[in-house]
Amino acid sequence: MAPISAATPVPYLGYRRYGSTVGGRSVTMTLTFIPAADKKPAGCEGRYFYGRGNQGELYLGTPAEYRAPGPLVLVE
Repeated sequence: MAPISAATPVPYLGYRRYGSTVGGRSVTMTLTFIPAADKKPAGCEGRYFYGRGNQGELYLGTPAEYRAPGPLVLVE
């Protein structure tokens, strides 16, 4: 395996949590970036919900392999 050069961006892996508002309502979104492994492509899974609880969660996922630093496309 060739070493990663300083010019090669290393994709972010792990968990992120974001909070904001949409139409005056608070919304929370969590994302987990998953590395490629065992013939499965790298991807991203997540969920979002409005308000303070996690009732009515909507799940998110990538429709295809995620390749950083390209745009991240999620579908419900």
